[in-house]
Amino acid sequence: MVVDPRLLRGALQGRLIVSVQAPQGSPMRDPSVIAAMAEASLANGAVGVRLESPEHIGAVRQRCPGALIVGLWKRVYPDSSVYITPGWEEVRAVWAAGADIVAIDATARFRPGGEDLASLIERSQRDLGAPLMADADSLENGLSAAACGCQWVGTTLFGYTESTADQRPPAWELLPLLRQQLPPETALICEGGISSADQAARALAAGADSVVVGTAITGVDLQVAAYVERMAAGRPRRNPRRRRLDLLALGGGDRTAAHLALLPLPQPLHHHRVVGGLHLGASLGVACDRLQLTLAGHLHLIEAGVGGDAKPFVGAAAGGGFRTVGHGLRCVGLGRGPSVSRREACGCASGGD
Repeated sequence: MVVDPRLLRGALQGRLIVSVQAPQGSPMRDPSVIAAMAEASLANGAVGVRLESPEHIGAVRQRCPGALIVGLWKRVYPDSSVYITPGWEEVRAVWAAGADIVAIDATARFRPGGEDLASLIERSQRDLGAPLMADADSLENGLSAAACGCQWVGTTLFGYTESTADQRPPAWELLPLLRQQLPPETALICEGGISSADQAARALAAGADSVVVGTAITGVDLQVAAYVERMAAGRPRRNPRRRRLDLLALGGGDRTAAHLALLPLPQPLHHHRVVGGLHLGASLGVACDRLQLTLAGHLHLIEAGVGGDAKPFVGAAAGGGFRTVGHGLRCVGLGRGPSVSRREACGCASGGD
């Protein structure tokens, strides 16, 4: 079998492969989005991309004809926990879509339909001439896959199988063991758990020829969710003295709410600029002729004509009022007035607001 020189160990050493994938249901899973991310990765120095599904492989091959593509197809079967290119049908489809090397699950787990891993490797290379990357989880399985003919061995499934569930990637201890015992021509790929450039460099120092990075570069869904979760967990407790000012602009049948949290301020608030340079029409999205103010649980209706000229608000809160300065809003002696129901303040008809 003639091997593409780009797949040789020497061509991969010290290089980055970007895994460009997206979970089911994500807008990022659109083939055109995947292809754009792959192109950006290659344009910025990645030696290749790792793609999931024949559809995505085909989209990237069309957009980036010369790309080095590591292809796979994740499919779930009821009789097996193997899901990365689990059988002959998937290998053939990935190869036909345009992959340069096909990644397969190379663990010792039972495969769908009882298919034998060694037989799958032999058939793929005999009938298709397809080079293979072994997604392994252990030293034994990585060495076995290489002995069966896989050109690349990766640590992809370390920490993700039943026998390694107590381990956490990256596979720092596994990498040097594999490098010491793999045939010298077999490329060793570190994949799984790499979340920074420093970790990628550490993987190379541990014996990897190349490093695959996915979530840390292209995993928008998981990255955003992680930020949101961490920020929510670490959010400081709100100051019990903090007050909240809610402005609801009503006009032309439209309704847009703007919220401003006020830290404790000296009383009275004479000429204190609450919203500096707030353009009510632009920021709230409507040409306002009525404002509804809620302060400390009290609701006040403020009639106003908000235009280019400064016009006073009428019907302001007891003890003070508001006025416009250009399109800006100033608070003048803000005080608490009588509570007014939302329905009464808005002049709403029956049926709710």
